[in-house]
Amino acid sequence: MSPQKHFTIVYGGSLYDNMENYVIILIRLIKSIQRQGYSIKLKIYTMLPAYIELFNEYGIDTKLHTQVSSKQFIHIAQAGDLLILLRPDWSPNAFSTKFFEYIALRKPVLYIGPKGEVSDFIVNYRLGFTLDAENVEQISHDIIKNRTINEIPDRTFNLQKYTFEYQTKLLIQHFNDHCSNN
Repeated sequence: MSPQKHFTIVYGGSLYDNMENYVIILIRLIKSIQRQGYSIKLKIYTMLPAYIELFNEYGIDTKLHTQVSSKQFIHIAQAGDLLILLRPDWSPNAFSTKFFEYIALRKPVLYIGPKGEVSDFIVNYRLGFTLDAENVEQISHDIIKNRTINEIPDRTFNLQKYTFEYQTKLLIQHFNDHCSNN
């Protein structure tokens, strides 16, 4: 199969309890993309290897890696075609460090989880795709189409105010303002 007909999907992070429904939605997406003639390699980097048997049960080519350095993971994610951001129901608004690492790589993000501030941010700024039980087929088509048109992520999105340096300066300014008012 040619490289154009192959996707490498990367996930790095915790696979929390009670996320079976989201994993099944991801499996449905992978199967939909495969039905359109593409091969998928799913690479999972986690210290909590839950759900691997579920991927295997559905015949998903999954490579599980329990530990790599942050630097290694960034190289792996950079080589991926799609980066998964999987969030549990109790965390719809958590802008995790992983989220900011992903958008800094300028790769499409596939958000799977409860709707909230994170999913809205991804959609509003055209940084990736949000997947739910109702839009699996549409998102699979959108992901494949994006392979050709390369519109997502929006490369004009200004990352500057989301950098560690910028946020640290804001925090220092906040502390200085607070301390000088007391």
